Amino acid sequence: MTKERIIVEAEAETEEGLPEELERLRLLVEETRDWIWEIGPDLRYTYSSAQVQAILGYDASEVIGRAPWDFMPPEEAARVKALLEPRIAARQPILLVENVALHRDGRRVTLETSGKPFFNREGVWLGYIGVDRDISRRRQTEDALRESERRFSTLMDNLQGMVYRCRDDAKWTMEFVSAGALSLTGCSPEALIQNAQRSYDDLIHPEDRATVRAEVRKAIALRAPFQITYRLTTPQGAEKWVWERGRGVFGADGALTAIEGFIMDISERIRSEHDRARADAQMRRLAKLESLGVLAGGVAHEFNNLLTAILGNAEVALTKLPEESPARSNLELICRTALRASELSRQMMAYSGQGGVSLGETDLKELVVESAHHLERLLPEGGRLEYRFEEAVPRLRADSAQIRQALMSLVVNASEAGPPSGGIVTVSVGKGDLRRADFKAMVLDEGQAEGRYAYLEVADKGTGIEATVRSRIFDPFYSTKFAGRGLGLAAVLGVVRAHRGAIRVTSEPGRGSAFRLYFPCASVVS
Repeated sequence: MTKERIIVEAEAETEEGLPEELERLRLLVEETRDWIWEIGPDLRYTYSSAQVQAILGYDASEVIGRAPWDFMPPEEAARVKALLEPRIAARQPILLVENVALHRDGRRVTLETSGKPFFNREGVWLGYIGVDRDISRRRQTEDALRESERRFSTLMDNLQGMVYRCRDDAKWTMEFVSAGALSLTGCSPEALIQNAQRSYDDLIHPEDRATVRAEVRKAIALRAPFQITYRLTTPQGAEKWVWERGRGVFGADGALTAIEGFIMDISERIRSEHDRARADAQMRRLAKLESLGVLAGGVAHEFNNLLTAILGNAEVALTKLPEESPARSNLELICRTALRASELSRQMMAYSGQGGVSLGETDLKELVVESAHHLERLLPEGGRLEYRFEEAVPRLRADSAQIRQALMSLVVNASEAGPPSGGIVTVSVGKGDLRRADFKAMVLDEGQAEGRYAYLEVADKGTGIEATVRSRIFDPFYSTKFAGRGLGLAAVLGVVRAHRGAIRVTSEPGRGSAFRLYFPCASVVS
């Protein structure tokens, strides 16, 4: 067989098989859901599959001779032309270009366009053949997802707290935290996620870590939600109370995959609860003091009446007895004892606020200096007084005798708190401005006025006062030292109350105590 014959027979076989291949290709084009097209060198459609009807509402014949941008809104046509013209000029493929076309009914359809240049056997460019896919539904889904994510992100960012997802490991490794992490913990989300700079476990107060872990473990074992209140310490050193609610997330196999929850700052609520509890305790204390004051005042009044009769009659009897009478010493003892009892009565009256206040101009420094000799006699052997005086302390309108008595009671109290061999007792005079918040930490928060106050302080380096008994030290006849203590601190309380002052007590077991008596200056009293 000659070469020419072989070529002729081969071409005949090819022509016989060509209709079958074309039919297969036609069926493929018609069955696909995508719009297949062909454009010539003038960028106008020379072929369109029937799917253009389903996508844009036009018959395939209506598309032929028109350009792709003829079906686009003007602004979109300009954008797409600017994007594609350089590629077409370079005869480059068009890959997944998203664009918007107008349906025949006017609605917008989002298309994804791909095309490839094609050439004849001589290499002459003949146009593009390509496909458009309707991605409107996908785009709507993606837009809806983005909007949902935006709303979720906005919600997370505006929550007064932190939403989280973490692993159940030793460090509570965070996989996700919301933007609220920064204001809650002092750490940005980026710093907490994957323990990049700090783990959440590091932020939990050391005293609360074991409790938090135990509560979470118990809830996970029961597959139940948990609620915990505990403290955080921020990198800046701030301590916060937080409330956390969360639960375990379990996979299809029942294994724990993560813990998700929400944490919010409740420091203000805790402070309010503490303030309320402190106010309730203060009200109970004031009620008790008032009751004791009424009782002490009544007892003192009756006691004074009895003492007046005893002392008066004893003094009259003394005047009638001769000097050599053996009964004279007994009557003198009765008089001395009655005078000491009258001093106790005066203390009870001072405690009850019924002792009467004789106001006069008082300089606290002068009062201390004048009393120094008497104060030193109150100390045990080996004891020593030290004095500290601020400059320009305002003078007071006060009862000097009562303040002197309060000072002596405090010095006695301080000397008894020191070692038997004696210690150092420091007496200080100064001034300061007090605000409403300051009174909350003091004894006698009874609505005193804000302003300038002068203070008298007695401090020791003795045994200190245990927190469990500090609330009782101003009760009449209460003492941790020995019986028969009298009304010392209770009388001090009465003196300060009569002057509309306040008392600050600071004490630490083993390191001593300080009692600072605040008295309002003339400007505050007026």
